[in-house]
Amino acid sequence: MSKAFVFVDTETTGLSLRTDRIIELGMIRMEENQIVDSFQTLLNPEGYLPKEITSITGIESSMLENAPTFRSVADRVVDLLNDAVFVAHNSAFDYSFLKKELKEIGVPYISDQLCTVKLSRKLFPQARNHSLDHIISRFNFKIKNRHRAYDDAMILVKFFKQIEKEFDRERIEEAIKSVLKTKSLPVNLDQKVVKNLPESPGVYIFYATDGYPLYVGKSINIKDRVLSHFYNSRENSVEFKIAQQVTHIESRSTTGELGALLLESRLIKELKPLYNRKSRLTSSFVVLTENRNKDGYLTADFQMVSELKPNSLNKILGIFKSQKATKDYLSELAKKNNLCEKLLGISKSKYECFSYQLGVCKGACVKKEKMAIYNARFNLAFISTKLKIWPFNGRVVIKEENEFEDTQFHLFDKWCYLGSFHSEDEILENLDVVTYTFDRDIYQVLKNFIGKSSLNIKVIEYKYN
Repeated sequence: MSKAFVFVDTETTGLSLRTDRIIELGMIRMEENQIVDSFQTLLNPEGYLPKEITSITGIESSMLENAPTFRSVADRVVDLLNDAVFVAHNSAFDYSFLKKELKEIGVPYISDQLCTVKLSRKLFPQARNHSLDHIISRFNFKIKNRHRAYDDAMILVKFFKQIEKEFDRERIEEAIKSVLKTKSLPVNLDQKVVKNLPESPGVYIFYATDGYPLYVGKSINIKDRVLSHFYNSRENSVEFKIAQQVTHIESRSTTGELGALLLESRLIKELKPLYNRKSRLTSSFVVLTENRNKDGYLTADFQMVSELKPNSLNKILGIFKSQKATKDYLSELAKKNNLCEKLLGISKSKYECFSYQLGVCKGACVKKEKMAIYNARFNLAFISTKLKIWPFNGRVVIKEENEFEDTQFHLFDKWCYLGSFHSEDEILENLDVVTYTFDRDIYQVLKNFIGKSSLNIKVIEYKYN
């Protein structure tokens, strides 16, 4: 093998690319099948070392106190990495951490990566497991300190020497070239799974080893979107975590983008995947409702609810995750628009509100501002969060088609998603049994879709109720 290889192993404070640091580094450089240089050191992470990391590695905080920082050894690291293929077991992990440390001190680093997990799979397909422990056991390698950086890196050198004994040069180089081409895919994910993903609209689900859902996403091209997750994983902390844990991908095709969005929303709520935190449904939320007091001034009332009735949507000024978020929003709105905190429900004063005394409120709370003027300003203030009026006369169907002449009919009413069907006849058969449930995510999806003439959808309005 004529290429230069640098065998690398890192021990870190944890798995988060954003917050964790390297605490030990082991590097062995090989040229022309001979070890020409090596380097090993503990590193001061300048932060907390979790006890669970100590239990795995044996590295204690006291051992790192006087250790060098990464910055102080960076020149030595760069020398070893220069013009060499980066080799590691689950290379994306070590490569990403090392690249991040170099980036933080202003040193760009890009290199071909050779993952020895994938190389083992390529050369020893009959083996059931390709973890470092199984490789050590399979070839009876001797190791003094497992989970220490230099010792683990040396196992990779021994593995290379082992494959040189068992395979000819042409076979080894062929395997290395093949692995280098697939370096972006997660180490625990079968390449065939990604290869067989459809290039059509739909939803994909990432699963961990235990079958736990990690992430649900949608795209107009499932395969392209899935690959983009792994291309971005070296720069994005969440993508990195997903790439380290994903072992299986499930895909579900839809006729078009709207069907994918609807399916994504439903699956996130059903599966509650780990990395869809922002979209997961909470059991309750705060609804801000428009009312009028006895003098005709518009007021805002808010309460925690678990569901919304479709007939009340035209009075909703906004939906929030918590009462604190609601009050913070109302306070900011009052300042920007000279609204009355008492009428907004965030001041309990019996008389004029405190904002009136400060000159922010113009006196609506004590009828010193004309009702019509105050109400007009009130309506303008909530225009961005107020739920839109349902623009149709009753139920509507959005017909979605694609180039393969597949068709889906999505039924809606009062911003509620009532189901997807294969034909209009099927819709008519189910009109009496559909369930009305308002969902904030579906509302946003539908609001964005309606009126987009560039999309391949046809709205069929039902004139009856």
